[in-house]
Amino acid sequence: MVRPFEGQDVSCKDVLDYICEQFGDEEDSERCQEVKRHLDKCSNCSTYCNSLETMIGLYRVAAPDFSEDAKDFLLQSIGLKDPPKSETT
Repeated sequence: MVRPFEGQDVSCKDVLDYICEQFGDEEDSERCQEVKRHLDKCSNCSTYCNSLETMIGLYRVAAPDFSEDAKDFLLQSIGLKDPPKSETT
């Protein structure tokens, strides 16, 4: 599993840049700028990004040894990873 911020101090800007990268956009793209404007005026989303920043920082400091399933569940819970596709038979 790729950990985009492992070994780095993370800022809100880093989280925002990561979000833009997930869109496949450059930081100065219209969609990324729209996300930035939204975060500037939406306290709920801004708080969410701040909580992600805090969680990533705490995870890095504590460096807990989670199982891959627990890591996947955490990333899925915060929307940084898609849940597994259900198998149909």
